Amino acid sequence: MLLHILKLIKTQRRSNAWVFIELLVVFVLLWYAVDRMTMSRITQTQPMGYSFENVYKVTLAVRPSTSASYIAYEQGSQGAGEDFMRIIRQLETHPDVQMVGLANEASMPYTYMSNSDTYFQEKDSLFRTALDFYVTPGYFRVFDIHTAGGGSPDELASAIQEGILLSEPMAMKCFSSTQVDGRELLIIQDDTLRYRVKGVTEAIKREEFSQPPRLSLKR
Repeated sequence: MLLHILKLIKTQRRSNAWVFIELLVVFVLLWYAVDRMTMSRITQTQPMGYSFENVYKVTLAVRPSTSASYIAYEQGSQGAGEDFMRIIRQLETHPDVQMVGLANEASMPYTYMSNSDTYFQEKDSLFRTALDFYVTPGYFRVFDIHTAGGGSPDELASAIQEGILLSEPMAMKCFSSTQVDGRELLIIQDDTLRYRVKGVTEAIKREEFSQPPRLSLKR
């Protein structure tokens, strides 16, 4: 009986090989799908680094020149900037507004826009790329962003007025530590432009299903 089974396997080895290949392909595809869904679920459960409770986005834009209410400023006039700051002051003093923060579009969550720079450490040929966020101190208070060590948004708001901030992934990539106060990063290796790091934020995701990117936050 055993010899008969072995003979059957031998005579049908070609068809059995195709069955095995089909099963292998199905197994690989199923493994990939399960792994992808599992990792997406794990990533989704990780903190965003932002708090969106009672946060509202206000977008300011310039009216087109064809608009009846278009205002033409004289060449070199500070009028546009003054009007912009007037709007900000009115928002800040409104009784229903607790805090106002400014940021360019690339610094907002759920956006596909991005600005980036390449950073070097002094006497180090290795470079690290980070997304650049241009924000005001109020940005951290509005989104309730904390330091990597759990410090308050006020600490970050104060620190960014003295230098740049790094997100935790960027700090670990550059210095293998989040204790980096006073360390320096260079944009160009010949010392043309250098930044002093004054603080580290917690990891910040751009959306739920992405890993936190490396960030550099500046005024």
